[in-house]
Amino acid sequence: MSDTSEIIRLTLDYAWYLDNLDLDGVMEQFTDDAVMDATPIGLTLNVGKADVRAFFGDVVSQLSHESHLTSNHRVDVADDAATAVGTVYYDAHAVTLEGVHARARGFYEDEYRRTPSGWRISSRVVKALTPPSMQAFSMYDSERDSDTSARTP
Repeated sequence: MSDTSEIIRLTLDYAWYLDNLDLDGVMEQFTDDAVMDATPIGLTLNVGKADVRAFFGDVVSQLSHESHLTSNHRVDVADDAATAVGTVYYDAHAVTLEGVHARARGFYEDEYRRTPSGWRISSRVVKALTPPSMQAFSMYDSERDSDTSARTP
């Protein structure tokens, strides 16, 4: 399998594990020093695997259902074949245990690193293409929800 195909599979596995509320599976997709920046959609900046795990643990603990549709993968592998960058479009819909819906559509701005276990996400920034509806999550902060302000006509 090519590096690009492996990275696309990595991003698909991330969505599959998250949609199945499998925290351990989600975490297998990240490097130990990973950064997960969800501030553009009003959530939190998480640095290091423990912080990223706490973030996803909080997300998973609040959900009864989750669905990610991903597409439009763009991957550029560096000349050293040890790192890569890419974007992945997403359409995410979640339902909390209380029945409240959350929705976001946009793209992930990713950095990847080859590890002894294969390609992993070293940095992911969650960008919105349409105004997200993330108020269902306890960690939501409208002051951080800045990504779509520049897109407002």
